[in-house]
Amino acid sequence: MPARTILTDERPISGLFFEADSIQAGSNGVTHIEAYQEPGQGAYVPWFAVFEDAEIVSRVNAAHVVQVVYFTE
Repeated sequence: MPARTILTDERPISGLFFEADSIQAGSNGVTHIEAYQEPGQGAYVPWFAVFEDAEIVSRVNAAHVVQVVYFTE
């Protein structure tokens, strides 16, 4: 099985963790988190869109994320 990347992993994201903080689906109005890519300097860069219902309320550069946690079935 090929390795999954942040951009190809289709599992729903439960939370993003940083050195001293976190963003978690189901907390503080966050309904879901999606990985996507933005153009960068010479290549695309992974980012995360943080949603409250259907509205993006923030975007996070994946370079600042220490851990991505996925929902388990």
